[in-house]
Amino acid sequence: MSSLRIISSKVTDFKPGDVVRFNCSAGHRLSGQRNVRCNMTGGWENSLPECREIRCGSPPEIANGRALAERNDTFPINSLVRLECETGFNISNGGHIRCGESGNWTFNNELTIPSCLPRRCQRLTSPLNGFVDGHLHPVYQTTVSYRCEIGYILFGTAERTCQADSTWSGEAPSCNPIGCPPPGDILHGRMLGAEFFYKGRVIYYCDPGYVLYGSAERHCGADGTWSSSVPTCDPIKCPDPGTIAHGHIFGSVYTLDSVIEFACDSGFQLVGAKQQKCLANGTWSATRPTCEKVLCPEPLPLAHGRFEASSYETGSVVKYACEKGYEVEGKTTPSCLFEERGTEPIQNVNAIPSFLLSA
Repeated sequence: MSSLRIISSKVTDFKPGDVVRFNCSAGHRLSGQRNVRCNMTGGWENSLPECREIRCGSPPEIANGRALAERNDTFPINSLVRLECETGFNISNGGHIRCGESGNWTFNNELTIPSCLPRRCQRLTSPLNGFVDGHLHPVYQTTVSYRCEIGYILFGTAERTCQADSTWSGEAPSCNPIGCPPPGDILHGRMLGAEFFYKGRVIYYCDPGYVLYGSAERHCGADGTWSSSVPTCDPIKCPDPGTIAHGHIFGSVYTLDSVIEFACDSGFQLVGAKQQKCLANGTWSATRPTCEKVLCPEPLPLAHGRFEASSYETGSVVKYACEKGYEVEGKTTPSCLFEERGTEPIQNVNAIPSFLLSA
């Protein structure tokens, strides 16, 4: 059955001058003149047109995919061709295209052809104390990288790739604090603390009788080193007592519980504690004593006589003299003496009338 059709009002018995209009049935396209005139000789002025079947050419090229059909082939109207995507890609709108009545490939009666889009991966979350750098909407073959905050180091893979099955390669890394080496022990003391990593701290204490020199607290820094250096515990020392005027200090060790002793020169008496002990707070147990000069009391007055003395210091001499008619009974020149217990009183002197002495 011919697909060429006459669509004029007259379909038979054409006369010279009649014009015949042709059309094709569905699925065919007219090739030649659509209108043909009958000439005066009873023939047609032009060759009659033909109706050729409408066919689609080879399916279009699809990025990251292909049409499951032979290339360089033609396809009749309403032919369906299945589309397939490469690994890691999904078809955007269905999996088939159709040969349309116009001879063009269509999808859902539209000329838009589906495309192969890369598969998506779930967006990754940042590790604790770290970051993920990469696409906000990761797809197949995209790569993200991990990094850590200052003071932390990455453990695990630094990069991960979105795979064809929409999963990520590898395992999520972690950001662990940078470690510091053991901070070191302290002689005559102890260290408290066991966190030898970034932001960790240790505290040092000294044993009784020792004092800490340096920083008592150390912190592990972002560069993996400890702040300051290891402190020391030195024996507690009291200050050097120096010297004492008119006396001597016995003892040259000034550490905790050490004892020093004070003594005065001859003629001087110690006022204050004879011994002092170095205490745990680094001070002496008493204030510094003094050596005071020893003085004898003023001699008693002599009846019927007098005395002369330049001073009352130890070793000084008092001279007695009687009035006329009297003579001294006893020592005429007593001296001021000093013992550890104190001063010795001046010898009592009595004036005796001379006539009694001559009796």
